[in-house]
Amino acid sequence: MKYKLILPAFLALTLLACGSAGKQNPESSNDAQEDATARRSPFTDSLVSRFRTVTLPFEIDSAWYSGFEPTDTLSDRDLRFLLEHAASTVDSAEVSDVFTINALKKAGTYNAYVDSLDLSELKDATAHPLAQYTVDKDRVLIWSIVRSSFEACPYYAGTAIYLTVIPENGNSYCKRIGDAFSAGDAPNYYFRISEFTFQKDGRIDVLLTEENGDDEQVEKRNQTRSATSWKL
Repeated sequence: MKYKLILPAFLALTLLACGSAGKQNPESSNDAQEDATARRSPFTDSLVSRFRTVTLPFEIDSAWYSGFEPTDTLSDRDLRFLLEHAASTVDSAEVSDVFTINALKKAGTYNAYVDSLDLSELKDATAHPLAQYTVDKDRVLIWSIVRSSFEACPYYAGTAIYLTVIPENGNSYCKRIGDAFSAGDAPNYYFRISEFTFQKDGRIDVLLTEENGDDEQVEKRNQTRSATSWKL
């Protein structure tokens, strides 16, 4: 039996760098020029326009997660742009799952794939534009990867939050800043949620809540909370 939560999925605070901002060496000058051209392309303009502009401070909290209903889906091409200059620390499993599910849907074999699933196997993985804001002339795009397994115990579901930063100068880069994640095999369960406040000065405040235990025995439940803050 699934542990009913107030979120569609709970996320993990992993602050994984998808790339590094900033310093360039002579060998990277061509890449920087190509990146600047990409930022001015009709494709980039069209992609960025799909991210809702928000006013800072902006929050992604439990209420936001509860009401999150994706209305737009990112394509493989969109993802490749958002993940440009990604380092090896990017969560390759999440990204790979989206590409895999997209390929099945394009090939018309997704329904057959779902019919063949067994317990805890991946059922769906999609990526979605969420919001955008500007700090010191750098554009920040917030987007998500949503994944879920076959609906039976054991199960899992999660929504990872990513940032792609497009500087006024230099290469774009991205970070995986956290996720909401839940999993269980009755009566045992685990969930975590990272809640964010994006501040005007570029700081991001994070509150991570984790809980695990027995769905049937309250005394066996454990919860921890931790707060961190970091800056773009």
